Amino acid sequence: MFARGTVAAAVAASRTAPSLFSAAGAPQLLLASPALSSLPSTFAPSAGLARIPATLSQVRHFQRKKRPPPKVWTRPLLMQKVLDLLFDYARVPEDKVNLDANLANVLLIDRLERYGLFLDALDVFEVDTEMERRFTRDLASGRELADWISSLLEESGRLNYQG
Repeated sequence: MFARGTVAAAVAASRTAPSLFSAAGAPQLLLASPALSSLPSTFAPSAGLARIPATLSQVRHFQRKKRPPPKVWTRPLLMQKVLDLLFDYARVPEDKVNLDANLANVLLIDRLERYGLFLDALDVFEVDTEMERRFTRDLASGRELADWISSLLEESGRLNYQG
């Protein structure tokens, strides 16, 4: 399989290589190896904790993109967006969907879908609030949702009545 000279050379090289263990069997650090001697002097063990060269210490930093400032909404645009959300969740023909329609009785939106509507409204309008699951049970119409969102936007200064 191997040539006789190749195996013999490998065995001879292993006998002449420095041992990784001392005579007592404890591991020892090989400082005179060719790999360490080829490094710059800043890495030499005698130099202590030397400064790492700039070429080795440069790390690519991924900068997180800055989030754009939250959008300022107008009341008509807010009402239209809530109506669009209602179109997504309602299980009735589009002509029955309006802001004053009852979510459960007229639009046939069950309690889990009302909770999804609530979460989507928080996401669309970028509103941070406590998760008020009780509020979703009391939510009766799209107008109530629009009024509640507009009050939160008004508190944060993101609702413009002039538009």
